[in-house]
Amino acid sequence: MEKEKELPSVILTERAAQVFKDSCEAEGLTLQGYIFTNWCPTRRMFRMEI
Repeated sequence: MEKEKELPSVILTERAAQVFKDSCEAEGLTLQGYIFTNWCPTRRMFRMEI
């Protein structure tokens, strides 16, 4: 039996994370299943985990 591969997390700037969220809302898509965490507060980077 093959082991399922984990999907990678994606590192985004604060602006890119906001654009992604806004685009999803504009298209009527849900962000359920996406987790945004403040990955590096000093550089304002976010990690998006799927």
